[in-house]
Amino acid sequence: EGEDRATAPGLAAKTRTSARPPAAEITFQQMQSLFLSRNRIGDWIYRSFFTQIVPGMYVRLSEGKAGGEYKIWRVTGVAAKSADQVYEFQVADAATRSVKKRRTDRKLDLQRGLRRISLRVDLLSNSPPSVAEYEAYKHSQRHYRQPLTTSDEAEDVLARISAFMDRPFDEEETTAIVREKERLGIAPRNLAAEREVL
Repeated sequence: EGEDRATAPGLAAKTRTSARPPAAEITFQQMQSLFLSRNRIGDWIYRSFFTQIVPGMYVRLSEGKAGGEYKIWRVTGVAAKSADQVYEFQVADAATRSVKKRRTDRKLDLQRGLRRISLRVDLLSNSPPSVAEYEAYKHSQRHYRQPLTTSDEAEDVLARISAFMDRPFDEEETTAIVREKERLGIAPRNLAAEREVL
């Protein structure tokens, strides 16, 4: 009897743990906040933290013929640099209401269901996801028994993004940007001019 009494609290704790409700899934509003558009990539592509800030975010990709069905994919990482495969992509400049070009050799590693691909950023959409696309993404993850980002995990990613954006724009960061542009064959400004523009 004493042995039974000694193990009862442990059994009760185990019962409470197993009955814990599942974690809340990422909300549509959180996914919108984590949407990685071409414009956003254009703002970050030369920054030293680019490879660290984008994992856990979401992109929107058209599949099939032009204007086909759009699907949401989760960013899992950034592919290795390949300077012999440099390409350009367009971003909108809200201040001047014009289109500007960025140059990069980066690709994003993406996941949806059981599929995993590496894709150039010029193929990504600038328009945010719809509710229907959000629901279709969740259905795909469940169908293939793949994990869905939880609401708490989404908040962690948002906090990480905020922390990176709060970093001081110092000489070390400016130097890193200039070196990245030089690597890609972009005529760099001097440090003072680069800091003024960025």
